[in-house]
Amino acid sequence: MLLLAGAMDGSVTVLQADTGTVLWRHKAHARYCVRVRWAADSCHFISCSWDRTMCVFSHTSGTDSPDFKLLKSETYVSQVQDVEFIQSPEPSQQLLAVALKNTNYLRLFDMLQLKEHSKVNMNAMGDDHVSFSASHLAASPCKKYLLVSTEGSRIIMFRIQDWTQARNFYGLNVEEKFHQPCAAWHHSGFYVFAAAAAGTVSVFHVGTTKVEAQLKAHMKNVRALDYNATTNTLVTCSFDKTVKVFTAP
Repeated sequence: MLLLAGAMDGSVTVLQADTGTVLWRHKAHARYCVRVRWAADSCHFISCSWDRTMCVFSHTSGTDSPDFKLLKSETYVSQVQDVEFIQSPEPSQQLLAVALKNTNYLRLFDMLQLKEHSKVNMNAMGDDHVSFSASHLAASPCKKYLLVSTEGSRIIMFRIQDWTQARNFYGLNVEEKFHQPCAAWHHSGFYVFAAAAAGTVSVFHVGTTKVEAQLKAHMKNVRALDYNATTNTLVTCSFDKTVKVFTAP
């Protein structure tokens, strides 16, 4: 099993998960790496950074010495906040959603052609006023929806087929400085775990968009969270220097 890691120095590292042995390291970015993601095929992975770049890598296994290559480095107009693989309405396409700072557009990247596919205006009225930008992305278990956590208290649920706003969730605590909103889906698709400031994780009901429960997970801002459907657990980490594992109902 391989572990993918991004670092503050802009490097991307692949390690052997059980031993911690470094198999490959690449200085991909000029500033710190904010996100790394494996593709579902396990043959590609992505890194992105506040240096305004997103990198696509390939991974070839099945040999004594796995091979890793940089396929593409894409430069954008502003800092890259997050990336997420999404299911395209066209079966022949493999798309990556890219979240950028200070813009009302999501950028869609074609993984097969290794070039930009299109832009998605997140404003419901189609205007170009920048009242928010995307900070964190999370695709639904059914692959039909994309959660976009904004830099404020709002989370938008987009229907990927036509990029309409299916739901809007409000109420995250963003009163403290340096909050970094994040969200994850419950495996049922009926609930969303979300967090930002104050160390609190909110559980939203997708149907009603209301907060069903709150979990005081940390003493400081939640840095990231993830839900594992196999073990039915929620993992959170925080600026309070702790990582916690919770059993989700």
